[in-house]
Amino acid sequence: MPSQNSVGLAGAGLSSTDLVAELHNQADERVLEVGRQRRRRHRRRIIGVVIAVVVLAVSAVAGKIAWDQYRLNHAVKEARTHLLAGTSGELRLAAEAAEKGLAVAPTDDVSRELLAMVRAHQAAAGGSTEALAQALTAITESQSQQSVLARAVAAALAGELDAVADTLQTVEPGGEPPVARLHAWLHATVALGNPYETERMGPALAELEEVAQDEQWVPVHRRYAAALLRAGSIDEAKARLETARALDPAGLGLAIDEALLHAIVTQHSSGVRDVAERLLADESLSPRDRGRLHLARALVNTRRRNGKGIAEDIDAAWEHVPAWDVDSRARIIEAAFLAGELKRAKALLKQLEVDETTADVHVAWAKLIEGDVAGSLEDCAKLPQTHARVAYVQALALVEQKRFTESTPWLERALGLYGPRLELRVADARTKAHVGDPKLAGDALGEIAKAHRTARALTALGEAQLLIAGDDGETDAAEKTLRQALETEDRPAEAAFLLAGLVQMQAKEDPEKAPAAIALLEKAVEFDGVTVRYRASLGRYLASHGDLDDADNVLRTLVDEEVVTADSLLDLVVVALDRADLGYAKVEAKDVGAWLDKAAGLRANPVTITVLRERLRLLAPDSETELPTIGSRLAAILQSNPGNLEARLLYGETLRRQREFPIARTTLRDGGQSSDKYGDGRLFIARATVERRDGSDRLAAALAKSGWDKLNRVEVAPNERIRLARLTAQFFEDVENLPAQRAITKALVKHLPWRADAWAFRALTQLANDKNEEGCANAKKALKIDDTLAEAHSARAECWISSHHYPDARAELAKAVELARSSAEKRAYKRRLRVLR
Repeated sequence: MPSQNSVGLAGAGLSSTDLVAELHNQADERVLEVGRQRRRRHRRRIIGVVIAVVVLAVSAVAGKIAWDQYRLNHAVKEARTHLLAGTSGELRLAAEAAEKGLAVAPTDDVSRELLAMVRAHQAAAGGSTEALAQALTAITESQSQQSVLARAVAAALAGELDAVADTLQTVEPGGEPPVARLHAWLHATVALGNPYETERMGPALAELEEVAQDEQWVPVHRRYAAALLRAGSIDEAKARLETARALDPAGLGLAIDEALLHAIVTQHSSGVRDVAERLLADESLSPRDRGRLHLARALVNTRRRNGKGIAEDIDAAWEHVPAWDVDSRARIIEAAFLAGELKRAKALLKQLEVDETTADVHVAWAKLIEGDVAGSLEDCAKLPQTHARVAYVQALALVEQKRFTESTPWLERALGLYGPRLELRVADARTKAHVGDPKLAGDALGEIAKAHRTARALTALGEAQLLIAGDDGETDAAEKTLRQALETEDRPAEAAFLLAGLVQMQAKEDPEKAPAAIALLEKAVEFDGVTVRYRASLGRYLASHGDLDDADNVLRTLVDEEVVTADSLLDLVVVALDRADLGYAKVEAKDVGAWLDKAAGLRANPVTITVLRERLRLLAPDSETELPTIGSRLAAILQSNPGNLEARLLYGETLRRQREFPIARTTLRDGGQSSDKYGDGRLFIARATVERRDGSDRLAAALAKSGWDKLNRVEVAPNERIRLARLTAQFFEDVENLPAQRAITKALVKHLPWRADAWAFRALTQLANDKNEEGCANAKKALKIDDTLAEAHSARAECWISSHHYPDARAELAKAVELARSSAEKRAYKRRLRVLR
């Protein structure tokens, strides 16, 4: 009987074999399924691992990015914090922080701009311009405020100030401190780069004042101090440097700033020079700092009149100070002007390429230094009167011309613009001595002179001491001061001139001092040949106390001067007429007439001019026919001016030459009623000439003696005294009154012991009176005083003749002929020489 499985399989239509196969198939399927499951589980495990790896990788990258961003943000924040602080140490840290940021993100624009800003701050403080240039290469496309200002700093340090000025127009002032401080620094740099355009300085100072409050960046304070110094606010500039010093106690640049400020305002000169010499020995010093130290030393030595090394310091300063530092370069040129190095100053001025107005101001300044004060003032008048240097030059020039009232407002302006510089302080004190209190001015000048022994302060002090002494006071102190000035100042023309005036006053009591007065006036002209009043004073003094030929030479140089005075022209006319009277030269009527015309145009006294014109006509060859006309004009003058001595004497001469003796006597006698003792003496001698012409020799001699006695009791100009002595001696020669002749010559040499012609005249008089020993001694004295005097050689020849030494006498007479100044004198010596041959 079949089993159930068989029945079941049979019912299913399967055989046993198929069943086995099916079972095998099922078993294989299960195996395959297990494999498939295993494979699926393996794949899932692999995918899980891969996913895990990917997740881990992504997580790592994200973490790195986050970390780098954190580092960058931290570096930027740190750089900004240190940059904001602004001290030199903080700026170093800011640079390091910015570089860290760039190390994390080399293309980060914020870090690039920060580094450029830091490098700009450092470069402005005297650091590396190469580091700034390198930082700028990474932000060439950036137009942010920081980038624009950093590039502007580089342009400023390269001297491209016009480009900087244009840049500042595109960036608003203020803002974040780093931006605000750089903008203010650049604004001041542009203003200092154009130091004579004062309209730039006001806005720059205003911005600096606002930015400098609580500011830690030292260059702002240094620029502020420099701008204040340029504007003349010396005390504020010092205070600003003190603020900077508190921020940077060891700052080398600040020490240089302080030294230069003190050099400019002439304070602590010895200390400045010591600091300059000590720091210049430091080889690590930057070129600009080295140049500014040379400038400080040049200024100190210039104002102390220590000429050694000034030119070298000026050249070294110019070489080392960069072109953008126009303020310092302008001061280098100023030092050259003050040192009298005008050629060097003008050459440097061309290199500075200043505007036309500034160049013209320096031309005016050069004229002032060279002594052409009038030319300097004329140039200044053509320039903008608001220009700072115009005020400076004009103030000093007006003081030099002694126009003290006019100089006062200009001095106030110059002092406000440039501060209490030495030359301005001296000029101000000089002005106050004349238009204020001379005692207070003298005290101020005394203090200046103590600190600056070689400055013009000594001359000004002597001038103030003269004012304090007055006409009758004690002048010893003034004389001592002026002599010190003469020894220590480099061009002490005014000291020599003032001292000459003192010696001239002394010469009235001690005639032997007259040559010293002439020598001092000559020294004033030697030091300053341009100033008209020096030459005018020398010419006038020579005309009355010295050689007429020398006087003529000096006074002729004044004729074409624009500032010539009528008095100088009249002095020249009188000298020309006196020389003609003595036979030294023929009168040049055309020239003399032109001088008188010019004097008339300068409002000279018309009566004086008329008298001189008549005197000129009396010297003309045809004057005899003109005598009545000349006399009538002189008589008309006397009608309205009875006290005019020269007109009366000339009128008396015309009457004498016309042999109108009674009228001549009356005219000359009447003059005594309105004449002083000097005039009275001259009138007596004039009356003597009338009596002599009328044949009354004894009366002539008596009148001449009375006149000479009167003249001996009053002050008479040396040249006039000698002329009148010779004239008076002729009257006594006519009456053979030899003792009276000798008395005249004795009185003459007593009054004029320094005049060779007085001694020669006395020697000849003594030799003619057989006083050979005395005469020969006096002839030697005359030759010792002046061996170019023909009369002295003539007297010496007479000595040789008296001792029968004829060859020596002939030699002396030949010398006298050679040196004779008039044709009459030359003929007399030739006649005497022929007798000896």
